[in-house]
Amino acid sequence: MNDMMLVRRWPLEAWSRLRELLQVIADLQDIDAPLTSPEGLRRAVELVLKLGELLGLDAAWLDRLRPILTDDGVLNIVLAVWQFVLGARHEFSSDDAIRCHVAGADGPVVVTQQSLADWLPIVVQLISLLRIVRGAR
Repeated sequence: MNDMMLVRRWPLEAWSRLRELLQVIADLQDIDAPLTSPEGLRRAVELVLKLGELLGLDAAWLDRLRPILTDDGVLNIVLAVWQFVLGARHEFSSDDAIRCHVAGADGPVVVTQQSLADWLPIVVQLISLLRIVRGAR
């Protein structure tokens, strides 16, 4: 029997994908803007989408994130939910909506019960993922 070890060959594209994956993780760690700012959240979502595509996550879940990048109203709601989860100052209105002040918004952002129900699970998942990748910053 030959004493040489057999090493399984990896296709070159697998190494390229691994390098891409590691670069996205490094980019997530290096986001300069606070994640509670429009710039920081946009950059984080861009990178999470790229990470999800590389890992083959469910396209429907990734599609739920895309409006954050294209619709300022959605971005503001997600920022308000993010701040609510992190305990930022907010107010409840008589119609049980949450009002938060978000950087870049013209006035307080109103988060309805339906918007909170729609975005809260996604925001919690994003915060959890980013805490794992970035540490407790």
